[in-house]
Amino acid sequence: MATAERRFMMNGIVTFVQGLVGMKVFAELRGGTTAFGILLECDHFMNLRIRNAIILRARKAEKVEEFFVSGRHLR
Repeated sequence: MATAERRFMMNGIVTFVQGLVGMKVFAELRGGTTAFGILLECDHFMNLRIRNAIILRARKAEKVEEFFVSGRHLR
């Protein structure tokens, strides 16, 4: 990992979110979609991988084994 990336990762909310790996999380996305499940991974761009996710879109729930959220889509 580059020095600038490491510094960015250590000085923000990314560090907090990375501490939640293995725990149940709730992610709110732009457009009103929400995802609830177990956080597998969070990188320095806040990209999330969520396992056993329940995705709520327009009052419809969908269960998926794994869900990827790009950091730029988090609210």
